[in-house]
Amino acid sequence: MGLFVSSEGMITGASFWILIGLPIIYSGRWWLGSACVLSGFLFAICDAMNSIEKEDKADIRFNILDARDVVDEMKKENDTVILISAMESLAKKKSKKRKGAYEANTLELACQEAAYVALNKYSDIDSVVAGAISLLALVGKNKAVRDRHCNKEESYSLQLPLAAVRSSMERVQKQEDATEGTEQLGAELQRKSCLWLGALADQQPQMATLIVDEGGLETILAALDWFRHHADVNNWGLWAVFMLCFDHKSNQAELVRLGGLTVLCQSVSLNCSDSLEVCRHGLAILFDLLRQPQDDMLSTQKLLEIRQIAIGAGLHDTITKSMHAYSDSMEIMGMGTEMLVSTGFEGDVPIYQPS
Repeated sequence: MGLFVSSEGMITGASFWILIGLPIIYSGRWWLGSACVLSGFLFAICDAMNSIEKEDKADIRFNILDARDVVDEMKKENDTVILISAMESLAKKKSKKRKGAYEANTLELACQEAAYVALNKYSDIDSVVAGAISLLALVGKNKAVRDRHCNKEESYSLQLPLAAVRSSMERVQKQEDATEGTEQLGAELQRKSCLWLGALADQQPQMATLIVDEGGLETILAALDWFRHHADVNNWGLWAVFMLCFDHKSNQAELVRLGGLTVLCQSVSLNCSDSLEVCRHGLAILFDLLRQPQDDMLSTQKLLEIRQIAIGAGLHDTITKSMHAYSDSMEIMGMGTEMLVSTGFEGDVPIYQPS
């Protein structure tokens, strides 16, 4: 309908040439008639290409290009729709990467560079920031990507993406008439930032230290506090905190200093009925933080202080809620029981009830 008849019911240029050509063919003048029909189909193809949305055109172009060429195109582009399309194309290339298709780390480093190109252009537009952070999360566990963050401070510093994530949070907090769509975009951006930071820190103490030094832990806690009723944000936020703080004394100390115990207890208490993973991640953080040290009395004294802070933040209520919600989970019940006993809980300890 659209290619051969216009929206007003008139014939298009493609229809005109085809209608002219068919009688000419029937009259025996094959070459002239065929030329007219061919012209009609060429008109139809041109109309079809023109009717394709800008974003779809960009998708087609970027899917054909090599990852390095996509990045080069992004550097010349200022249209946010095109930039987002380019990052989505790179994400597809990464998720569908075939063995031997790229030299080692080439695609991952291209994805990282693309994210920084986008953030340098539009760090104040949530849709662009979300695309960039999503791309960084996708390649966050790659060693070359991590090394670049650590070694090339100016070009690939964590400050740029973290600042963009914090600015997004500030915009969300200032919105007085936020729609469901804008709130969801803000929550999704924060969820992706948690994924990114957790992936970077996974089994990497040096990287975990760098992230906390750059304010990454504070950024995650802010997301957990503001989006306290978003189960996905809380799930991945708590996972990221666990990755940053597991068996990492200085990061654990910073967590306590930032008031993180209150945020953790709040996060688990509000979402435990909806998400087993929230409980698992939250209790794992608390369990690692509150467990008895094996080294010296100074650590033991510090532990007692931290336990008192945790109790004041609602530790016991958080644990019992989780244990009642998932009494059939040996993991939840085991961690919960040990923490209740070690922190002087005086009520009835919930009992493990296997299903």
